[in-house]
Amino acid sequence: MAAGQPAEVLKVYQQYCDRLVATDSGKVLESLHALIGHMREDVPALEILLDLSQKAGDTTHVTELYDCWRMPACKAEISKSSRLLSEAYPDGAAEPVAHSQL
Repeated sequence: MAAGQPAEVLKVYQQYCDRLVATDSGKVLESLHALIGHMREDVPALEILLDLSQKAGDTTHVTELYDCWRMPACKAEISKSSRLLSEAYPDGAAEPVAHSQL
């Protein structure tokens, strides 16, 4: 797939999912599975892939999709938390607190 195509393919499947699944759910799942690797860092696309896969009756790739979704989502949340902490304590005054100190 050339750059930009996976997103376009996903849009087509999203728009016509019901018809395509009714025609040949096996081929739909095969195509959706092929998109997973192209969408690993795109959280919204992974959510759409998960939804479409479930609509097509997939049970084999759900865990893989959740794992892919969690990695960038967790990274984004950690990055956001770090940024907020550094904004709240620009001089580095915030020090980690040991669990025993709580």
